[in-house]
Amino acid sequence: MCVNTLTGDQSLLETAANVIISLPFIFLGMQTPRKNLNMKVYANSLIGVGIASSLYHSSREKLRKYLRWADYTMIASATVCLSRALREENPKFLMAASALALPFQPLLVQLFTPE
Repeated sequence: MCVNTLTGDQSLLETAANVIISLPFIFLGMQTPRKNLNMKVYANSLIGVGIASSLYHSSREKLRKYLRWADYTMIASATVCLSRALREENPKFLMAASALALPFQPLLVQLFTPE
């Protein structure tokens, strides 16, 4: 979908489609196995991605820019949580630095999170 971040989605149909596309993240988060704390946090972060994306796509005007930041931040958070859930050997310093940088540079955190 083509989204103009200044004015929002181009039509009500586009808004509805983008919100519907966001919903699977909530369902995936609800179905993710929660066998340990890291998996629980990752599952909850997926739910957060779906909620943040839905709120962003259904928002308008001034609130939209803040919800876009929240959307980016949740995506980066989920990336960090997934890395932690899949690999216990991630250095704790890198994970802490990622968590501190997240509110300011969410895309940068996502780029430098170990796979």
